[in-house]
Amino acid sequence: MMAISKRWYWVPVALVLAGIALGAILPVGLARLASKVESLHRVVMPGRVELALPAGKTTLYVEQKSRVDGEVYEVAEHFNFRCGVSDLTGKPIALEKSSSSVEYTVRDYAGSSAFDLHPDAAGTYVLSCKAPHPFVIAVGGGVGTPIVPSLLGVMILVPLGVCAYIVVLVLRILGRRLDRISGSGARSLKASDEASTPAHASVACKLEDQTGDIGVAPRSA
Repeated sequence: MMAISKRWYWVPVALVLAGIALGAILPVGLARLASKVESLHRVVMPGRVELALPAGKTTLYVEQKSRVDGEVYEVAEHFNFRCGVSDLTGKPIALEKSSSSVEYTVRDYAGSSAFDLHPDAAGTYVLSCKAPHPFVIAVGGGVGTPIVPSLLGVMILVPLGVCAYIVVLVLRILGRRLDRISGSGARSLKASDEASTPAHASVACKLEDQTGDIGVAPRSA
């Protein structure tokens, strides 16, 4: 086994540099996150309200701290409430527990993802909720998207690069040791062959000398 090339060190270096580069844009991602949170459409519950929703996925965020029309709303992190969504004919639209766990605290807003719904077509839908006190639901989606690349770089690429460096280092050390062991074995075998060759030659020479000493008696007429 030969030690792997030093060129493999470029793999972990590239991973770490890519992670650092993505992490460097985290402030940009946070600014976009703040803008995204502030732009969410907000409704005060309990009650019943019509919403214009696109086709596909929409997420409902329950906010523990919010501001709507200049009025501040603050509620406990956990409280009992029930919500439902239907179209204008009263046909229910399935509400599912949010597929992603997103929490945010941005300026006047603090909330977390609660439900996902997937209308088949864009249109007007009715959201209704019951709760013991007023609270705010923010409607939209993709809140965590702006910071995903930075989190990917800092939390995945950099640690992966460090692990890759350790693997390359270990493989190079093992390769060098195996090469040394292999080289020592080859040298020992060569020395053994060289040591055994003169002995065979000596024996051969001795046999030839002994053969040369044997005379042949002439036959009598």
